[in-house]
Amino acid sequence: MLNRIRVETLCHATENQKKIRQALGFVLNGVAEPIVTTTRGYHGNPINIFSAEILRRKKCRTLIDSWRARLQHEDLEVLVAEIKNRAEGNKLFLKFDLDAALSGRLALGSDHAISAEISISTFSSSPEKALEEFRGLFAQV
Repeated sequence: MLNRIRVETLCHATENQKKIRQALGFVLNGVAEPIVTTTRGYHGNPINIFSAEILRRKKCRTLIDSWRARLQHEDLEVLVAEIKNRAEGNKLFLKFDLDAALSGRLALGSDHAISAEISISTFSSSPEKALEEFRGLFAQV
């Protein structure tokens, strides 16, 4: 059962905050509004952390459904095939391509990315049960 989704990305001083917020908004698909926290990098440069946390199960389900509907078939296949590598305990970790989100396309990414952490509440200590639940979230219907 879905418990929580946290989505975040970093915006360095050289990046356009408006575009980063726009990309994160695209990934969130209206389910939540991002908040901004400012911190400093090693050399004192400002870094903005854009994040959103969804705690309501219905909104979590809505967001997952929107991701599944907007991801390309190939990305869904890769995601389901790599579930074991992307999961740890009751958490699943995803990265969406920030540049693709800016162009109105949802795609898995790695480097310049928007990170997502999906938590489920498991009533079993079996890691396989958690993996099966994660697979079920993104399996083709």
